[in-house]
Amino acid sequence: MTGNRCAMVLVAWLATTGCSGAPAEDPSKLAFAADVVVSSDPGQGIAGAELAVGGQTIASTDAEGRASLSLRGVEGDIVEIGVRCPTGFQSPPEPIAVSLRRLSSGSRAPTFASRCAPLSRTVVVGIRTDNGPNLPVLYLGKEIGRTDAWGAAHVVLTVKANEQITLGLDTTSGAEKRPRLRPENPTLTFVAKDKDDFVTLEQRFTVERPAVRVKSAPVRIGPTRL
Repeated sequence: MTGNRCAMVLVAWLATTGCSGAPAEDPSKLAFAADVVVSSDPGQGIAGAELAVGGQTIASTDAEGRASLSLRGVEGDIVEIGVRCPTGFQSPPEPIAVSLRRLSSGSRAPTFASRCAPLSRTVVVGIRTDNGPNLPVLYLGKEIGRTDAWGAAHVVLTVKANEQITLGLDTTSGAEKRPRLRPENPTLTFVAKDKDDFVTLEQRFTVERPAVRVKSAPVRIGPTRL
């Protein structure tokens, strides 16, 4: 085979290989390391939070809420990482913005934080009353507890963060068996925090005493003496 013919065959083979093979990766795009930590409350990592770039999941957090990522791009690019939280938690509205930067030898990957806020919170409510023994504690119209002989009660609620909670004390049911209390059927309110919490509520009652009728002796009116 002559030299010209060999050159033509080689060019044809290279052209065929280039058309049938996978496109070459852009050499300007490099791999950049980044760590992401997703938590619900401080110090409490969330497992199973999905991290996505361009709508495609690239990693999920482990039991400690951590995930190590390898992001490709050009130095200086901003990569947005969306966080999809597991059931029972609210996904953050904004993605994590990661600026791609080269690291010096031996440097640790930068860490970015995000939060999956719990959709519900547990609140323990302690109720103390004066003159209020054996009173039903109401929530959303249902009895969830009752004060003891000293007028104290503890109830546990599952509520939404920042939700206003109203509890009632029922002073009218079974009123024939107890003194009349004032105020009648009071309500106690508080706003749930964005964390599990303990709340103390107090209510003072006055006891309305029944009116006592005093019988007076009949007055006899005799003849008038002049």
